[in-house]
This record gives sequence, C-alpha cells and structure tokens, in this order.
Amino acid sequence: LFLFDNEGRQKWKRSLGVGKLIALCLTPDGKLAIVGEQSAEGKLYAVDVHTGDIRWQYKSADFVGSDASQRSYPSVVHIAVDNAKMLAVNEEGRLLWQFPKNEVIDSWINWCDVNDKNGRAVFSTSAYDFREDMKYKDTMYFLDKRTGELLNSTHVPPIPPFDNTVMR
Repeated sequence: LFLFDNEGRQKWKRSLGVGKLIALCLTPDGKLAIVGEQSAEGKLYAVDVHTGDIRWQYKSADFVGSDASQRSYPSVVHIAVDNAKMLAVNEEGRLLWQFPKNEVIDSWINWCDVNDKNGRAVFSTSAYDFREDMKYKDTMYFLDKRTGELLNSTHVPPIPPFDNTVMR
C-alpha cells in the first residue's frame, strides 16, 4: 500500500503481507484507510493515512474459516466505513456485531452496502451450486445497520440461460 502526494512523490509505503488487495475506503475524516484483502487470513486493516501505521486489523478467517485445499480464501469485497456489513466495526476497530452471530453463511457474500437514511445494510450472496440443505439461498439480505438483526431477505430468480443470480 502506497501514499503519493499530488505531485506524485511517495510519502510512505506499507507491506500488508501476501494477500491481494480487494477493497479500500477512507473514513469520512480522511484519517484512516480501511483496506480489505483476499488471502488465507482475509485481513481487514485500518491504516493511518498520515503515517502508514496499521492502527488495527482483523482476520476474517477467524469469523468465516479458510480452506486452502478447496481454494476457499476469505475476502473483504466491499467496505462501508462506519456503517454495517457482515462484520461491523467502528473506527477504533471494535467489533460492533456480526451476521449471522453463531454460524457461517453457506454461500458467498458478493457485495454489501449501507443506507444511512433508513438505517439498513444490504448484502448479496451467490454460489456455484445451490443445494437443498443450504440455509442462505436468498439473493439479498437486509439488516438493521445498528444491531445486525435480519429484517428481511429475498430471492432474485436467475435469468435464463443462467442457473443463479449474482449481484454486485
């Protein structure tokens, strides 16, 4: 991760390991860069924009697991700063809530977003193959962004010739 000034001069660089950087967002005050990556650990970092120092980090593998033999690496695919997502954390890195609380979703999470006007978070899921025994088959899940409580979910049927729906 690098920071350059407006003239193209490098101000700092920070190694974040071997993961592939997937998502980045600045906090509203511009003091922290929240960075998500894909790797065996699937880390989420808060990096001080002025110094490049890592203020805090989470391993998403601690919440969803990881299986290298199945090429199943956790990934932070979207960041909504100071708002809700599958793992909601505040600017200090304190975990606010996680959804679901006591299990792992048995499909992928492709995207999430937050609506500050109605206090809701939404995320979409997909999978290569949906099985009868899967619990999370709906396409979109709507949560209360403050608590992580599930408010509603809906299935968006695929458009032929496709077998599933992927929303991003």
